[in-house]
Amino acid sequence: SYTEETPVALDAIDKLKVKKPFSPEFTIYNGENEEVTLADYKGKKVILNFWASWCPPCVFEMPEFQALHEVLNPEETVLLAVNLTDGQRETKALADKFIEENDLTLNVLYDTTGSAFYEFKVSSIPQTFIIDEEGIVQYAIMGMTDKKTLDSILERME
Repeated sequence: SYTEETPVALDAIDKLKVKKPFSPEFTIYNGENEEVTLADYKGKKVILNFWASWCPPCVFEMPEFQALHEVLNPEETVLLAVNLTDGQRETKALADKFIEENDLTLNVLYDTTGSAFYEFKVSSIPQTFIIDEEGIVQYAIMGMTDKKTLDSILERME
């Protein structure tokens, strides 16, 4: 039987390239409630995923992000899981409970003010953005993604 996986079609990756690269800035918070900005990661590629624990597709793709996080070289590429912590539907406590229950070790940041959400004009979640070493958004993925797609994008950016 034919079981070989087909590589992600290159044109599919091309479609994820942003038409107008932009360099957003935001201030959000880590688990210790310290401010984090995108500029903190200058010189590294950043995979930025917007999620919430009440969002089934977000929850579904978390193991993919965790698997990617475990193999990334943090000196070169960092994955940031930005939680939409609006204080109503999603609270830090709910997000933390989800992270703990699912044994996630990825870098979770909390967007309590909507700073990142508005900068990236996020209309629905999940959404994932891939940012180059200069802080410029090069790829955007609306909806769910997987490790294979993200690997393909990162290879393109080398």
